[in-house]
Amino acid sequence: MMDSKSFIPRVRFKSCYNPWIIGPIGDFLDERTERSSKGELLSVTIDSGIVKARTLERKDNSSKDKSNYRVVRKNDIAYNSMRMWQGASGRSSYDGIVSPAYTVLLPKHGVSTRFFSYAFKQTKMLQVFQSNSQGLTSDTWNLKFNLLKSIKVITPSLDEQEKIAEVLLKMDRLIVTSEKKVFELKRLKRLLLQNMFNRFWRFDGFTLPWEQRKLNDYLTESLIKGSSGSNSKKLTVKLWGKGVVPKVNNWRKGSENTKYYVRHTGQLMYGKLDFLHAAFGIVPKSLNNFESTIDSPAFDISIKINSKFLLYSVLQRRFYVKQGSIANGSRKAKRVHEATFLEMSIHVPEIKEQSRISGLLDIIENLIVANERYPYQTKQNNSR
Repeated sequence: MMDSKSFIPRVRFKSCYNPWIIGPIGDFLDERTERSSKGELLSVTIDSGIVKARTLERKDNSSKDKSNYRVVRKNDIAYNSMRMWQGASGRSSYDGIVSPAYTVLLPKHGVSTRFFSYAFKQTKMLQVFQSNSQGLTSDTWNLKFNLLKSIKVITPSLDEQEKIAEVLLKMDRLIVTSEKKVFELKRLKRLLLQNMFNRFWRFDGFTLPWEQRKLNDYLTESLIKGSSGSNSKKLTVKLWGKGVVPKVNNWRKGSENTKYYVRHTGQLMYGKLDFLHAAFGIVPKSLNNFESTIDSPAFDISIKINSKFLLYSVLQRRFYVKQGSIANGSRKAKRVHEATFLEMSIHVPEIKEQSRISGLLDIIENLIVANERYPYQTKQNNSR
C-alpha cells in the first residue's frame, strides 16, 4: 500500500505499525557547513565507510593548509560528492575533518544516521544518485547537497530505523568475522601446501620417499572432436587455480572454422597462454560435454594418481613458474604445448598419502568457499 506521502512495507518488526514516510532527504538530513583545520583527518571509502586517514596504506595527498576542511562529528554522514553514485559514503564514528571535496550531513530530530548510511548503499539508491549527479561524463559527475536534498526517500519511524540498522550492523559484524576467518584459512592452506609438498610435514605412518615422475605417466590427452564454434557449449580455465567454468558470453557464436573438443567430468585442463598465471582446473560434473579449443587442452587422469593431489601439485608456484619459463613465445604470449606439459615432472608419494594430503586440503578449501559465500551473499542482500 503506497500513496504520495506514505508506504507500508510487507515485512515489519512485530512492534512496528506506522507507515513509512515518503519525503525529500532534506527533511531528514541537513548539511554541516563548519570549517576547521583542527581535528583527526578522516577519509571516506566505498568499502569501509569513514576511516581515519592515517590507517590507509596510501600517500597523504591532503592540503597543507586545511583551514577550509569540513568538520565531521560522530554520527554525521560524509560522502564524496563525485563518487556518491559509487557508494563512497558512510556514518562517522569519529570527530574530525574531511577534504572540502566531501559533503557532510547531520541528522535532524528523529533520524538515525546509521539507518540512512545503509539506505544510501542500496543499489536502487545508488542509481538514483547517479541519475541526479551533474556533469558531462562519469569523471565529472557531482552530487552536492543542493541536489541531494531534493531526492525522495522512504523512511520509517526512529524506533524502526534503529531496529533495522541494528540488524544490518550485526550482519556486518558477521561479515567481518567471516572475512577474517577466510584470511586465516587461506594462510593455513598456503602453509600446508608449502610444507607438505616440500615433505617437511608428513602424516604419521608415511615414511616412503616421494618419486619424481613425468606427467605423461598419469595423463593422456583427450582429443574427442566436438561441434563447430557456432553452436558449441564452451568452457574455459580461470586463472590462479579458480577452476574450469562456463565461458563468459557463451551465447556468442564462434567461428565455424575453429575446431572444438569435447571435455568430460574429471579431466585436467590448463590454459596454454595462461600457464604462468596458474590456469589449471578439473572439469566439474556440471560442465560434462562442454567444449574448448586446443588452447585449453584436456587430459584423462590415470587411476594411479589422486586427481586432486595432481591438481594441487601443478598449482604449486614453484611448478608453474619454473616449468612455464621454458614455454615457447614472447613474455606476453608464452604457450605451453601439450607435449612440453607432459614431459614436466612432479614429486609423488604413495596413493594413500596422496589421498590424505588432498583430503585435508579439500577440507580447508571447502571451509574457505563456505566462509566466502556468506559475506558475498549478505552484501548482495544488504545492497538491494
